[in-house]
Amino acid sequence: MTANNNHILTYPFKDNALVVMLTLTPMFSLLYWAVGFNLGSMMFSIPAIVILLPLFVKYCFSVGHNSMHRDHKPPRMDFSGAGSFDGKSMMFIIVMVILFGFLVSLLGGLGGMAVTALLLPAIISAFVIEGSISSAINPLNWFSIIISLHVFYLVPGALLAMAIYSIMLIPEGWLAVFKVILTLYICIVLFRAIGLFLYRKREALGIEIVETREEMLERFEREEQLKAFSREAQLWHNMSNVKRYSDAIKDILEYIHCQDYQLQTYEDVMQELLGWRDIKMAARFLPVYVDKLISAQQSAKGFAAMLSVFDRNGSFELSSPQSLIRMAELARSMQRNELAIQLLEDLNRRFSGAEQQQMANNMLTELKTT
Repeated sequence: MTANNNHILTYPFKDNALVVMLTLTPMFSLLYWAVGFNLGSMMFSIPAIVILLPLFVKYCFSVGHNSMHRDHKPPRMDFSGAGSFDGKSMMFIIVMVILFGFLVSLLGGLGGMAVTALLLPAIISAFVIEGSISSAINPLNWFSIIISLHVFYLVPGALLAMAIYSIMLIPEGWLAVFKVILTLYICIVLFRAIGLFLYRKREALGIEIVETREEMLERFEREEQLKAFSREAQLWHNMSNVKRYSDAIKDILEYIHCQDYQLQTYEDVMQELLGWRDIKMAARFLPVYVDKLISAQQSAKGFAAMLSVFDRNGSFELSSPQSLIRMAELARSMQRNELAIQLLEDLNRRFSGAEQQQMANNMLTELKTT
C-alpha cells in the first residue's frame, strides 16, 4: 500500500510469486472447466484439486509467515512435502469449508459469505502466528487479533469481501480464466497484507520476530563498515594529536569520497569527532557537515552538531551565506539569539554583497531590539 510495505498490490508479480501465478493459472483454469463439463472429467478433476489446492494454500501461508518476519522476497513453491505448513493445509481447507457451510445454513448465503469474509483474516492470522489448526479455530484468538489490530483489521476483510463480489461478477465461459487469475492474486495479496499487519502489531500480539537472512547480511555488512571506520578514525585521531588538522580533514574527505558521499558516512564522522576531547576537528569538519545536511533537507541535525561545537567554545566558520542564514534562522527559532547574531555578523563580514545580506541585516535589527 505504501513504499514501506514493498508494494503489496504488486507483490504477486514479483519473482517466485509470479512463477506460482503463471504455473497454477492454467492448471486451475482447466480444472475449473473440467468440473462443470461432465461426470468423467469431474472424477478426474477432484483428485487433482485435492493435490493443487492444499499446495497453493501452503504457499499462501508461507507468504504470510515470511511477511510477518519482514522477508520481502516471495518464497518458492514447495513441492517437497517438507514445508512448515504441510499436512495442515488440507485440514485448514476442510475446517473452512465446514465453517462456511455452518454459517450459510445459519445466516443464509449472503450473510454466511459476509461473516466468513469478516472472520477469515483473523483465522488466517492465528494460523500464521501459531501454525496450529486448533489456534486457527479458537474464537478467543480471533477476538484477540481483531482487538489488537483495531481499525487495521477492517482493511483485509473489506478487500476480501469486495474481491469475492468482483469474482462473482465475471461471466462464465472462457472469461472464467480471469476468475482463476483474480482468485490467485487476491489470496497472495491477502496473505501478504496480513503478514505485514501482524509484523506492525507484533508487540501487541506478543510475536517474537526472528532476524531474517537479509537483515543478518545487512548487519554483518554494517559491522564490517564500522570496523573499517574505526581504523580510519584512529588515524585521524593520531593526526589530530600532533596538530595535523588539515591533513586529517583531507583524509576524512577522501574517505567520504570512497563511500560515495553517503549521508550516513557524514553522520558517522561527525559523531566520532564530537566524541573527542579536543573539539577542533569537529569544528573544522562542521562546515562540510552542515552543507551536506542542508542539501539533504535535514538542517536540524546540522544545527544540533553546530550547537555541540558552539557550547564547547569551538571556533568554526560555515562555508556559505546559505548555510549561515539557515543556521541563524534555526538559532533564532530556538531562542539562541547570541549564536544567531554571531552567525549573521559573520555573514556580513565574510560575504559582503551576498544576496542574503539584506535578510541578515533585517534579522540582526530584530534580534538586537528584542
